[in-house]
Amino acid sequence: MAGSLITAEDAAIEGRDVYAVPGEITNPNCAGSNKLIQDGATGIYNIEDFVRDLGLDSGLSKEALKNLGADELKIIDSVRIHGELTTEELSAYTGMSPEYVNALITMLEIKGYVQTGMGRVFVSTLDGV
Repeated sequence: MAGSLITAEDAAIEGRDVYAVPGEITNPNCAGSNKLIQDGATGIYNIEDFVRDLGLDSGLSKEALKNLGADELKIIDSVRIHGELTTEELSAYTGMSPEYVNALITMLEIKGYVQTGMGRVFVSTLDGV
């Protein structure tokens, strides 16, 4: 048994939460994480559910989101649904040009709604103020 599976088993025995990111069922490299989920680990399907499960709030309340425009909301919704995304992926999901998406990301980052790093966009865990 692989070290990570032993660690997960020990954590489960101690009553700790065990999480795993599911992988393609045809990919042998994903067998371990898929087996953990099969054996009772919580699958991580998107970051919002994971953050909520940890007892943390994404900080993006409905009240705070009322202050955003329709295109800004498309960006936020796309990242919430699909997880971290590149500008090109956001452009494809929203139908907006990459240049316009970059401008929106910059404004959302200034407002505190998203964070960027390593070429990807993440929903912020802090309220935009």
